[in-house]
Amino acid sequence: MEQVKDRNTQYLFAALQTELPASRQIVLIHMANAANVEGECWISHATLAQRSGCSVKHVQRVIVKLRKTGWIEVLTPARQHRPARYRLDLEITPSMDCVSTLEPPYT
Repeated sequence: MEQVKDRNTQYLFAALQTELPASRQIVLIHMANAANVEGECWISHATLAQRSGCSVKHVQRVIVKLRKTGWIEVLTPARQHRPARYRLDLEITPSMDCVSTLEPPYT
């Protein structure tokens, strides 16, 4: 097993463990992957759409749902040529501080 060393990896693992509908979870996972150690990310809707395999419009709808249900908070709204800045509200548990739950498929 690999040691989890940085906080943004912990956000990624927390996003993987959520029980959300698939499209919401995949967008949240990509936001967590782009997050810094404080759980903040600034990733464009176009980039999220490309990475998640959804349309930009669908990503926008998912972000509204994630915001309304408390998974993310908008810190700075999007402006021309600048994406919005978000804070992820994912629970980081003590078990995520030491060991990841993901193992290579072939050991």
